[in-house]
Amino acid sequence: MNIKKSVLTWFNYCIAVVIVASAYFGFWQSTNAHAVSDLSNSVIHHHKWENPITGEVIQRESSEPPIYITYKSGSTLGNYYGANKKFWQEMYKGEYLWYSPVPPAQLIESNKDEDRYQIRDNRLRVWGNGFNPAEAGTWFVDRTFNHNLKKGSYDIDKRWTYGYNGYNTGTTKIKVSYSYKNQVYNYIGKNYEWRYLGYSDSGSIVDNPYFPPEYPTEPDWHPSKKLWIWEPWRDFSSLGAGHYEESQRTTYDLSGKKSKWIEELFLTKNPEFVLEQKPGETKKQVYQRSANYWKDAILLKNNPEWSTGIARMYHNGNAPGKDGLWYMVWVLKTPDQPNLRVTDFKIIDPENGKVLGHVYRNAEKNSVLSTYVKIDPQANLKRGKEYKITARVKNMEIEGEGKGKATTYEPLGLDLHLAYDDNVHLVGSYDESHYNELNHEKAGKSPVGRTSIEYLQTAGFEVDNTGAEWSFTVPEANIAKEEMKIRIEIPIGHYLAGENVISEDDFAEITLPIEKEDIGTLKTANLTEASGLPTEDIMPNTAYDLHFYVNKPFGETPVGDPNNLAANPFASLQVIVKNSEGSKVYNVVAEKTLYEGQTIQLTVKNVMSGNEPWLEAEWQIRQVHRDLLQSTVIENDGPYQQRWQSEVNIAVQNFELFPQVVYRAQGQPAGSENVKACYEVTNMNPKGDSRQIVHVITNMITGQKWTFDDVFVGNKEQKICKDLGTVNLVIGDNPFMVEVNPDTGGGRRWKEYLNNGNPYADNVDEQSILVVQNIAEQYCETVHTRNDWSQKYTKTRYYQTYKQDSIRDEDGYIIGWSAPYPYDEYLFTNHETVAHYETYSIEQAIFKSRDYDGDIMTDKGKIRAGYGFELEIDVNYQTNVDKTAPKPWNMGRPGQREDVYPLVVPVTMPEALYIEMPYTDENGQPIRYKLEPIAIKGNWDDKTITYGLPQRDAFGKETNRRIYFNETVANGTYNIKVDTEAFYGYTPKTPVPFLLCDSANLSIEVLGSNADDVKSHVTQ
Repeated sequence: MNIKKSVLTWFNYCIAVVIVASAYFGFWQSTNAHAVSDLSNSVIHHHKWENPITGEVIQRESSEPPIYITYKSGSTLGNYYGANKKFWQEMYKGEYLWYSPVPPAQLIESNKDEDRYQIRDNRLRVWGNGFNPAEAGTWFVDRTFNHNLKKGSYDIDKRWTYGYNGYNTGTTKIKVSYSYKNQVYNYIGKNYEWRYLGYSDSGSIVDNPYFPPEYPTEPDWHPSKKLWIWEPWRDFSSLGAGHYEESQRTTYDLSGKKSKWIEELFLTKNPEFVLEQKPGETKKQVYQRSANYWKDAILLKNNPEWSTGIARMYHNGNAPGKDGLWYMVWVLKTPDQPNLRVTDFKIIDPENGKVLGHVYRNAEKNSVLSTYVKIDPQANLKRGKEYKITARVKNMEIEGEGKGKATTYEPLGLDLHLAYDDNVHLVGSYDESHYNELNHEKAGKSPVGRTSIEYLQTAGFEVDNTGAEWSFTVPEANIAKEEMKIRIEIPIGHYLAGENVISEDDFAEITLPIEKEDIGTLKTANLTEASGLPTEDIMPNTAYDLHFYVNKPFGETPVGDPNNLAANPFASLQVIVKNSEGSKVYNVVAEKTLYEGQTIQLTVKNVMSGNEPWLEAEWQIRQVHRDLLQSTVIENDGPYQQRWQSEVNIAVQNFELFPQVVYRAQGQPAGSENVKACYEVTNMNPKGDSRQIVHVITNMITGQKWTFDDVFVGNKEQKICKDLGTVNLVIGDNPFMVEVNPDTGGGRRWKEYLNNGNPYADNVDEQSILVVQNIAEQYCETVHTRNDWSQKYTKTRYYQTYKQDSIRDEDGYIIGWSAPYPYDEYLFTNHETVAHYETYSIEQAIFKSRDYDGDIMTDKGKIRAGYGFELEIDVNYQTNVDKTAPKPWNMGRPGQREDVYPLVVPVTMPEALYIEMPYTDENGQPIRYKLEPIAIKGNWDDKTITYGLPQRDAFGKETNRRIYFNETVANGTYNIKVDTEAFYGYTPKTPVPFLLCDSANLSIEVLGSNADDVKSHVTQ
């Protein structure tokens, strides 16, 4: 075996930019010499194809790639496949040309069961012999089945283990199941990766560059580390069926252009193979020498002028401690190819011009195949309606001067395929197809006919040659039930004519739902007495009629055909009626046909209530209508429920505790208070009976309970007050709960009912007593709300020049410039003095009580003793520093800027505000509160902070910032004193003698008390 160890030093090595190698797979043991062989003599090229249906003939030039190939009888592959087996030209992913047993999707001869599994080399071997690292071994679909199929694809820009893209990332969607050793393997729908996807036109198998390696190369891979095999086609005669063919020279490997292809296409794509440049040697010379060096180690598998070239190289040994023959796959630089692309496809409602579906693609580069699909979420196709189609096809740009040309295949049109329901999701299955429809652009009122698409031009498809819009019609329900796929395709003739080699962008398709038939039932029902009068009240042991409603929101087929009720029955409901004694099921059927837009009534007569005053019904559309597709939207089918009952309800509300607020001196405990509780009780029942109702009041902190069972409440709202005696309290909120008609363990004394909601939810009310512990005094000793000063600023301006050096190639020509670097610098300093000011003041105080809501900085607030109030005070800080101080600047160009000192620094306002109330604690000290920020408005140089009272959330009730005037406060006017914290203000300013500080007195008028609102009530 001709093995050569590379001991060269290498030029321009950078593994990060090495492009592709699909795989390092396959472990071969046998190696023997064999003569050179060209497989092309077993292949027949077919440049002509006749459409078996239309008789249309496509003819290519002999210098162009064949449309398809076959193998000669008597050849190895001819005997395997048969002489008539066609392998069709395929431009895979827009880059790799090979010949596949899977015909193009548009081809009339296409068979949806064709699959890459037919390729003999994908079925012939099991590779690897278990010789895999743990990670790479998991890439196999089934190690016992076939190592030629893997679960995902490999990143062609990486050669090491982490180039694996992950599960279900393969470039081939599996379409058929496979059998191996009497076991069936079903991977239909999976995106997996075959080792081989086709043959070259010379007949040899072509490696799939996306196939993951059996044993990935180490991350520090380099050509100098491999024992390469020179002239491998001479050595592999005893490898067994299939292996020998892979190592044989193709027509392109024997071509006199091989060295040129390696120089221009292989080395530019894989620069790590370029040898070290010798003294005096030009870049072209070293590339030529490198090409001559490597050409006998490289096998070209296809024509690199027709598509991206694929090459294979062999080396001895790969895994640590393992010898054997391995191969590596490379790709060459990609030549561009002629291509037509569907760039735009729309389905339009002709009534309103609304676009129901839109597919659009990148129209600039062949290599960027970005497809976007936008579907109107409200789109529904109507049966029997005609919809408009528009499309655009572009003759794409080709790299290389003079390669672009206009299309020649005629007639110029698009294929239209329609699929319904199950066929929507099957590849290549259509219910209706229209080939090469003549369609044209519309200019004004006349169609513009085209016979070809000029290079770089876009053809529109909107109207036929009579001026009629291109359209399709949605079939009736017996043909299409739920959805419809509309697909357009560039006719296969362009592909076969060699002017559209990439087939992946030849189509666009949109799937839309078809408007369905439906019936539904309304969510509400009606109740009538036997006399027919509507009612909402239920009396025990009484007969009623229940009325339900069924409508048909959409669908043109009437519901209920008297002559064919088995296929089209009348609308019906299943109804379950419940009372206190049990339940009963009714099937209620309409007596007339239901039409679109109509609503009909279905009635259940003589439904009896039980011993309790309630009835309940549950109803829904019967299953038979869904089975027959009369009802297709289950959301309006039910089941729905409704309950009728006479309301029996006991409720409590307006729970109050006295005292509401207790004030303690700073540092003093909460202690205890004599507490009185008042609340309103409502007793509602159909007969208007007075009832003896249990009341329980609970201290939610200590768990102490007070139970009262001595009050009769009539059929009205009644206020109750109870003395709870001396109660121990804690600092902060002391929550209490009152509950009427409670569950005392043996159930509730009175059973309650509500038509809507939980009847016992209003049996509970909560309230709390707030114990406030006073805080230390905090005053603004000297009111000072403004500072004025002059600030001196130093400004330094910089001027800097930059320089660039030329970069030259080995022949002395300038090929670029270095990055700019500093060359010289100047600076200039001057000063500027600016007058500044700052203010800090209380702006407004919003007072909110039951009797007043407004600003009490200029007015007098009003409140009743015993009621709460909220207070929100705005404090503003303002300065002109940020607007008038000089600013540093930078022109965005090297060497031109100005610095300023001192820089402007934002100001942080105080976090607290203090108020002093007109009443005192037990030590005679005024009650004080620390207010906190609740809102901030403006930038730092003109900021207003709104301060509010501490937030209360007693017992989960409504959150508020309320405090109370004691209920014992006499009528009169009282003052609330407000003080800010003193602070320095703007920090970098020229020193000033005073801190900023403000104070205000607010007036509150007390008019009466909460006792004035008390109604007549029972006090015990």
